[in-house]
Amino acid sequence: MSSNIESLASFEHLPVEVILLIFDFFSLQQLLASFLNLNSFVNSVIRSVRHKYHGVKNNNIDAIRVLQVFPTVVDRLVIRYSNAANFKSLINLRSLSLQCSTSTQLYSVQPNNFPHLEILHITDFDGTQEDKLKVISDLLEILLSNGFSRLRICTILDIGTVPFNEKWTGTPSLKILNVAMATNEDKVKFQARFRYVRHLTTQEYSFVPDSASPVLLNRKVIAEIKLLKKLESENKFILDKVSGQSIDTTAKTVLLLSMIMACPILIRSVRHKYHGVKNNNIDAVRVLQVFPTVVDRLDIRYSNTANFKSLINLRSLSLQCSTSAQLYSVQPNNFPHLEILHITDFDGTQEDKLKVISDLLEILLSNGFSRLRICKILDIGAVSFNEKWTGTPSLKILNVAMATKEDKVKFQARFRYVRHLTTREYSFVPDSASPVLLNRKVIAEIKLLKKLESENKFILDKVSGQSIDTNRPPPRFSNTPITVRSSEHYRHTIEGRLLLQSEPYCRASFLIRIGLTAEYPFKYPDIQFLDPIYHPNISQTGVCCGCDCGFRFADSSYRPTLSLHTILSTIIQMIDSPFIGKNGSHNPECYLEYRNDYPAFYRKALDSTLLYGRPRD
Repeated sequence: MSSNIESLASFEHLPVEVILLIFDFFSLQQLLASFLNLNSFVNSVIRSVRHKYHGVKNNNIDAIRVLQVFPTVVDRLVIRYSNAANFKSLINLRSLSLQCSTSTQLYSVQPNNFPHLEILHITDFDGTQEDKLKVISDLLEILLSNGFSRLRICTILDIGTVPFNEKWTGTPSLKILNVAMATNEDKVKFQARFRYVRHLTTQEYSFVPDSASPVLLNRKVIAEIKLLKKLESENKFILDKVSGQSIDTTAKTVLLLSMIMACPILIRSVRHKYHGVKNNNIDAVRVLQVFPTVVDRLDIRYSNTANFKSLINLRSLSLQCSTSAQLYSVQPNNFPHLEILHITDFDGTQEDKLKVISDLLEILLSNGFSRLRICKILDIGAVSFNEKWTGTPSLKILNVAMATKEDKVKFQARFRYVRHLTTREYSFVPDSASPVLLNRKVIAEIKLLKKLESENKFILDKVSGQSIDTNRPPPRFSNTPITVRSSEHYRHTIEGRLLLQSEPYCRASFLIRIGLTAEYPFKYPDIQFLDPIYHPNISQTGVCCGCDCGFRFADSSYRPTLSLHTILSTIIQMIDSPFIGKNGSHNPECYLEYRNDYPAFYRKALDSTLLYGRPRD
């Protein structure tokens, strides 16, 4: 009992600002269950919380009780299928969403109850069609006559059509409005009265086809489609067609438009965003036009229509199978902040490729981009050394395939200050003279590993015994040799280094070997750490994947469809966030230390990392 009192007193002695910050991580239901009524001080702090979202579904008793206990706290409320929820005491409410509500709940939407209301969404409610239209008509008379002076967004869905009312004098603050009108004449009057509204919809937004529809949906399908609205509201899904009928595009984009219209300056002031364009995706290409100053990391794959030269703040650019026009747009005046450039192949003849790359290299390797740190030209072909390449002092990593040995010597002499220099084609597909031929599955897997490289999580060093670069992998910090098991029973071996993100492993890279037998992918890959790593999920023999490490290869849970990319990503996540299963750990001694004496574990893990790890570049 005394220990409980002591811990409570320690909590109370925290500054109120810190306690409020802690409370931000809890929902209102969790605050109600865990902290309320501990004492008067905690109660007063809880009731001083502001701007909290809350949801009530299916008449959940605890959720409904929150509305009574925190009337001034909730400012965003969603009620679904809960006719027992009474919310008219929420004086600070700014956003209200009602789904399948009652007439009593709708009649409680009054200006004196919610003077700060800005957003209102109403979707269906229990009652006859006559009752629905009467209740909605009465409510619209308030909503559309400036009853709520701060109302910005109002959508009435799946209620039915209503006639135009001359009493609707207008609400100047409205930006988005959706009300279904009964006749074309009503629509004309409605549009004329509310022409100042930026986004105006005058038709029912419903997924249920009318009687004239050639396809009638049964109750189960209608219920399922209505549930999909939830995913739309969470910005995870967009419904386009039901039984071949397209959904109204204006209605689909209400949520997105509301965000952009409400705060266009704020959205366009965002910086440092990654963006990807693949297979000429129209929406992804349009982003480049709408947000030219926002994107600073861009990845374009198989998209010859993407025009990106307006991205003035671009720092990292990756082009795969691009066009000559796209490559010629890589100019210092377009991208003055460019630091990283990856180019992999592009459409055209070999002669065109070499000409375009030669012109581009003349800029890249003559300090045209003064901030350029990494430049890789892959799968284009070998180019001749150019005396005009005067050098780019900021370069740290450079990969350009040279045509002859003489070109290589000149290239290495000119760019000897570059830490990591490669002078041959960086390709994973062996030529006809290669003693080991990779099957299509393995080639596809290795190409997927490029993604981990681009995410700075993995570095590929060897494929089937052939080094990608003679300088890789670098030796351990301690220069100690490695001990590996025999690889004679493997058809293919892949070696590379994991780039972990958590302390203390982020201070080095760790070499692993992936062994693929002739039965792969129907037999799981053998993965071994070649560099010792002190971790609860890694055994002293270097085996990282078995019964309880979070990724079970040795039993029926392995599937041939699992890619090496997924497997390595899981291993990285498992090391950065240790997973301890019910059967313990692969390294019991390390596990007990990690659990009971973390400082001692950290010291040993750091010593092991600095002793057996390798450079990360």
